[in-house]
Amino acid sequence: MKVNIAIDFGTTNTLVATFDDKPNILCLHGISYELCGIDMISSVVGYSKERDRSRVSIGKETEKLPDDNVVKRMKRLAATKRYKKILGKEISYRQATKDFLEHLVNALRYRFLQSEIGSIVFTVPVDSYDTYRATIDEVCEITRIYSYHVIDESTAAALGYEIPVSKDNPCMIVDFGGGTLDISVVVIGREGKIVKAKVLGKSGIQLGGSDIDEWILEDFIDQHGLQEFKGKFFDNEDLRKKSENAKLEMSSNNTAKLCHHDNEADFDLCSQYTPADLSRILNKNRFFIKVQESIDSAIEQCYENGVKKSDIGKVLLIGGSSQIPMFKQIFETNFGTRVAQGNPFDAVVRGAANYLNDRVVDDFLHHKYALQHLNTSTGCHDYEVIVDRGCKYPSPPVKKIVSTPFAGQNRVALRIYEISESKLEDNSLIGVDFAESGDLLVKHGTSKILLERVPLNSENPEFITLDPPSMKNQERLDVQFWVDSERMLRIRVWDLVAKRLLIDNKIVARIG
Repeated sequence: MKVNIAIDFGTTNTLVATFDDKPNILCLHGISYELCGIDMISSVVGYSKERDRSRVSIGKETEKLPDDNVVKRMKRLAATKRYKKILGKEISYRQATKDFLEHLVNALRYRFLQSEIGSIVFTVPVDSYDTYRATIDEVCEITRIYSYHVIDESTAAALGYEIPVSKDNPCMIVDFGGGTLDISVVVIGREGKIVKAKVLGKSGIQLGGSDIDEWILEDFIDQHGLQEFKGKFFDNEDLRKKSENAKLEMSSNNTAKLCHHDNEADFDLCSQYTPADLSRILNKNRFFIKVQESIDSAIEQCYENGVKKSDIGKVLLIGGSSQIPMFKQIFETNFGTRVAQGNPFDAVVRGAANYLNDRVVDDFLHHKYALQHLNTSTGCHDYEVIVDRGCKYPSPPVKKIVSTPFAGQNRVALRIYEISESKLEDNSLIGVDFAESGDLLVKHGTSKILLERVPLNSENPEFITLDPPSMKNQERLDVQFWVDSERMLRIRVWDLVAKRLLIDNKIVARIG
């Protein structure tokens, strides 16, 4: 019998589960550790040399390695070009992510025979880009996993909480972890024997507990006037851990001390922090505003699906960072007594395991996707939307006619871009205050929309050969785009001049 596996790869910790009558979280010997009675794997990858060969280790295996040989928080930076130099070699954070997941899948092979592994479902942040999801594709190809799926983390959590089946009881799931804040408004219904989760609204931003740790560390550096040494302090893992501990102490309404001894210069630094200091630091970094905007964004999409803010029956907070009281207070200000907290650590992986048990998710796309083309009148590139934000999948085909701007062209490149929209507050924003009663007051100013375009296939665009060559400004290709049930963007290309099919049902990228 084949075993299906759920992997919740987090910024700080990773959990793995299977489904056997109910979700079961796995312990991988030598890799896992226990926290609050739950088996977890630290999202850490290490590199060492054994007999002139490189060795990769993950989780608990890395404990004896020096910090210089270890990469942490790689999920957060997997879509960037940042790297860390280890053993004389530049290791990108994307490569570190691939190494971690590849090592994890291979460890599962030792736990289950290869013939017993069926499907793997990976959870992903709501606001993740295709470059991150493409990393999962590459890992599955390398490890010969041919059946795999992806599901939004906060949507998976709705299945993990096992919300009572009721089409009239939308629930907001808020997943605030080490690197991301994801919000999904979901209603769980039943169609015959099939349990179906319908997503009504969602939002996601790059904001997590690790950001708060860095803000505390930055405040510590500013207090002692050591800005010129900021890079050195930010690279100090021991000091980062102390910043995290200070955050936890302040979150428990305790006073915290953050002290550091510099071995090179032989001096000591020490600062004392209170919960009021944590509020000051969060306010300075616009934390409350960012969270409120994420709530508003999810609610705006709910309106489009006929659901009002007052219709949401329960708001469930999960993720390790959701334990911060000031975070919870934002939601209590918005939703009052409807806010509840469950087990913050394993709801996502349990939901992903439930998804393996024939649960169906009716979801939509969080970003836009566009085709780049040259505007001959301006000489600049324009972007024509081929799949709009909010599009449900699988989607019907969208037809675009592609023209050739120059005469004699024998090739056309289809370059696809992922486009995200986010609000950027200007300087007229007033900020966040607390009323005398202690209630949170979020004061909004004006804002503008910030567009970010991420190329999906810039290194390997879809090149189409034209025979005969083109004429100038000729309508040449009939291209159809659609998204299948696994979030794969597919294309069909018909040559209008040669009157023949050039490409049929080909995958361009995984989107979502």
